[in-house]
Amino acid sequence: MGQSVIVGLVAILSALIGGVMPQRIQRRSEERKLRREKLESLFIEIDDWFNNAFNLFCIQFDLVFEGAIDWNGYLDIINNQTYQGKFQKAKMTIYLYFNELENEYNKLVQSVQDINALINGEIKQSYAQGANINSFRPRHQEKIKLSLELMDAIRNHIRTLARSLS
Repeated sequence: MGQSVIVGLVAILSALIGGVMPQRIQRRSEERKLRREKLESLFIEIDDWFNNAFNLFCIQFDLVFEGAIDWNGYLDIINNQTYQGKFQKAKMTIYLYFNELENEYNKLVQSVQDINALINGEIKQSYAQGANINSFRPRHQEKIKLSLELMDAIRNHIRTLARSLS
């Protein structure tokens, strides 16, 4: 009787392990796949949002610095942009799934907001007074450089997370 009980227990244990372990492994694999897909989407969303902001606050605003367009021309460019909600979707994805990116993301957003504040604050006021706004160009470029560095940091962090899921 002792040996048949042991054989029975081994059979039950083998059945449990054989049934539970593959399910657990499959569930983990599916979770990793979903997380990787979310990271890929997040990368694209942040990249699209940042590229749009960079275009507006750096490339297009350089036209104002150079005198190629006036402030109204710059506003026309802004008003003709199609905003597709990538910023909100990226923010939601980070807050729901990737808390480890939240600090870097917030720094990036703040850096872009700082550029916008400089343009729509001091530079706009000086422009409206007819002053030479090129004196703001070094500060503008420093803020652009910082935002590029922060964007590179978050891209690299997302890549590292994605590689860890492979």
